Amino acid sequence: MCRPNGQTLGSTRQTSTLSSPAATESPSTLWSVYSPWLVAAGLLCLPKWCFLNRGYTQWFHWNSFCFIFTQNDWHAQFLAVQGFTVTLGWYASLLYDWYANGRFAHILYWNMPEIMTRHMMTADERVMMMYGPVSVGVMCLAHLFDTLGHPVLAYYFWNRSVPKHDDRDDRHHEHPKSYAWVDRFSWSVLICSYSLSRIWSLVHTWHNHGRPTLFYFGYDVYTILDRECWMEGLWLPAYVTEAVVYLVFVVGKIFLKAQKKRTTHSSTKPTLDRIPSTLLQSTVSEATAATTTTVTSVNDDEDL
Repeated sequence: MCRPNGQTLGSTRQTSTLSSPAATESPSTLWSVYSPWLVAAGLLCLPKWCFLNRGYTQWFHWNSFCFIFTQNDWHAQFLAVQGFTVTLGWYASLLYDWYANGRFAHILYWNMPEIMTRHMMTADERVMMMYGPVSVGVMCLAHLFDTLGHPVLAYYFWNRSVPKHDDRDDRHHEHPKSYAWVDRFSWSVLICSYSLSRIWSLVHTWHNHGRPTLFYFGYDVYTILDRECWMEGLWLPAYVTEAVVYLVFVVGKIFLKAQKKRTTHSSTKPTLDRIPSTLLQSTVSEATAATTTTVTSVNDDEDL
């Protein structure tokens, strides 16, 4: 209620403005902004086997490992989108292979380390899956690793990227909660995550085929033992699913932005909080006329 002696209101406002967090940026804040890009640049110094002829899931895992050092909110959102698309695309390809070729998760078994594949497949020219107590146990272990490396890790970053709402901030009331997840990620997150996916294809097509293309199809990155199947069809479901996910986010963000504009325009209708000048003048004139009439009638009574 009372200010300290010798302190004025103006000095109080000036001090609070200078000491606000938005006025200055600390070195830790700058590090949190640029840390994902610095770590990504540092990955280029790693041996080529870490990122060359490695699946896009491996890039997701290396990126997740970098998050241990960044702990950046933007990086968490980036990994949430990347993990979400990786998981859906991977399982879309597995489901297509099961539907088209009658093989359940054989692509997963083919791409396991050699210490596991030798217990799941025969060693002759006709590579066949074995189903025994040991092989089934190794298959279950492969599914466990696959679950931890795809949906569980993606789910962790999805929860980690949930925006922190402030009771004083009403931005989460701007659109229905059912559409809130669509607008969770910024345009920079969506653009950068999709760009990384296409960079992965450009790198591997250039390295293996001699010319860069936006979508990779081949036998150099993933182990496909069935050379007679339609190899492109194995990965088309992954690319289509990925494109659908990004399309949903983009269309959803555009729809919510248009909805927000309509809500803003409807909420800016004129109210009677401020009386228009013409109405104010007429009100004052009526009040003055009434006062004049009253004074005149009083004077007339006094004359009588």
